[in-house]
Amino acid sequence: MKRWMLIIFVAAALATQARIAHAHFGALIPSDDIVSQGEGRIVTLHAMFIHPMDNSYMQMEKPSRFGVLFRDKKIDLTGALREKKVGEFSTWTANYEIKRPGDYVFFVEPEPYWEPAEGRYIIHYTKVVVNAFGLERGWDAEVG
Repeated sequence: MKRWMLIIFVAAALATQARIAHAHFGALIPSDDIVSQGEGRIVTLHAMFIHPMDNSYMQMEKPSRFGVLFRDKKIDLTGALREKKVGEFSTWTANYEIKRPGDYVFFVEPEPYWEPAEGRYIIHYTKVVVNAFGLERGWDAEVG
């Protein structure tokens, strides 16, 4: 009986141990996520591929799609992307001028990359919402 209790205790202890996540993610970081009256209306967006737990970057090729969804209208901003090197890695930035109240849903679709551990190509679809002038409408819109 004591042996089984020890086995159960060890199994439970191992199952509850915190694991370090070594995953990587696409990230889309705005310079400001709430634009208010009297502030600058230019938002800079920074698209990158990162290992957040290691605080490190990975190479990101130019995204195949980058844009904003505002009031049910998609605007292609791919042409506005500019490469920004962080060390040896490429990240991408773009500026966008906020003009009207509401939620601006910025999105990025990177090029697929090969993930050897999973034996397949992966695409990290990423979006971020920037609210303008207090009108919270459209934040939950699907980019599609």
